[in-house]
Amino acid sequence: MNRNFKLSIVFVWCLIIFTSCADAAVHISANPIDGGNSLRFGRVDGSMRVNKTVRLRVTSDEGKQYQIYQRLQDPLVNEQHVYLGEQTLTTYAVSGSNASGTLYAQSNEPLGASDQLVFTSSPDGSSDTVTLDYLINSDRINSSGNFIGRIAYTVRSLAGGSQDQALINVDLDAAGTFKASVRGAKHFDRVYLESSQRALTQDGIKIAFEGNFRDELKVYQETRDFPTNEQGEKIGPDSVQFFVTGQGAGNIRPAPEGLGYKRELLYQSREEKNELVVNFMINPQKTAHLKAGLYRGRIVVIIDSSHGVQEFTLDLEVKIDPVFDIEVILPSQGVRFTRVLPTDPPQTQEVTVKVISNLGKSYVVMQNVASALVTPKGDEIKERYFLLKAELINNSSGKIQSSEFVPVGVGEKSIFYSDRDGSSAEFKVIYRLSSYPEIAAGDYGVPIIFSLGEM
Repeated sequence: MNRNFKLSIVFVWCLIIFTSCADAAVHISANPIDGGNSLRFGRVDGSMRVNKTVRLRVTSDEGKQYQIYQRLQDPLVNEQHVYLGEQTLTTYAVSGSNASGTLYAQSNEPLGASDQLVFTSSPDGSSDTVTLDYLINSDRINSSGNFIGRIAYTVRSLAGGSQDQALINVDLDAAGTFKASVRGAKHFDRVYLESSQRALTQDGIKIAFEGNFRDELKVYQETRDFPTNEQGEKIGPDSVQFFVTGQGAGNIRPAPEGLGYKRELLYQSREEKNELVVNFMINPQKTAHLKAGLYRGRIVVIIDSSHGVQEFTLDLEVKIDPVFDIEVILPSQGVRFTRVLPTDPPQTQEVTVKVISNLGKSYVVMQNVASALVTPKGDEIKERYFLLKAELINNSSGKIQSSEFVPVGVGEKSIFYSDRDGSSAEFKVIYRLSSYPEIAAGDYGVPIIFSLGEM
């Protein structure tokens, strides 16, 4: 064999060895069982348990033992740049899915950014398959939105040979766990309002929700039992007013409105979360006629969303404090007649009396005149020339004792009787002084006291 032929054989042998070494490799592929090249969990909310499966296939002609690792290459993040909560995406290797070798990661564990050993092949590095399951723990979802990330699968030869990597995109539409709470602003399970002469209390209902999946959400209010006292008497419509305050976007009812019998839409939006307050207050113009006492009712808040309808019931209590009061509006100088002369025409003075009562009991207004109408020197007016009468005003009910002029007289006497319901009333008392020839010229006055008493 000549020298050139030997060199040719050596060259071909080296070429065969080099080509064989160059072609020897290990490869990995990752394919979701559902098809496609992405792991799509779709829409996930708090009531769902969603899992997906990926099959890994490794081909190797190196004859060397290899290992498979997985990690979260790109963390799952939504359009608001919020990262999916830790331990939301978990994974485990399906037992028996491999033909040989050793399968690891068979317990359900969170998938993180560090390499997680999944599989070690047989010593001869035979080609094999591994199946991995992925689970979304919806109760760990911390925000809603469309989350996107990537999982990396890496195969490495243990003897320092080649390695390969496959990537799979992961996406899910997360609604989070929808939570709603409704409670009283001052008392957990009730709204309490009180009307007194000192002040009018205000109270409210706090409404909060989170985890709404960008779907339309509506909040309603309905008065199931209108506040009623022990006698079965109800407060009237519009006796209680309400308005809504809140943060963020959404349609609310910011102007005070009367609480009625029908269902009221308080709020409507597609916000993921929000906090609202329904503010309640007494309308004094509508409660002035109410009897004193405690009026009890029930109010229901309804939250209607894609997660279903939730109802929250709170007590509504309206306390009307007892009021039994009299107000007397005198002329600026009091009941006083100045510069009286025998030739003067009759002079009059008016006193307005207002009674406010919600006790539901009849009452009487008394007048107490301490003495006759006199001058500072002690000159007295004859009784028949100092007269009074009374008139109801402002559509008041009740009975006037003297609708025609009668002598005022000295001492205490009744001048007004309420109706039998003890309704508030307003009337005026007109005092008239007539001159006569023997009258002493001068200024005349007298102290008059009005009092209020139950019958």
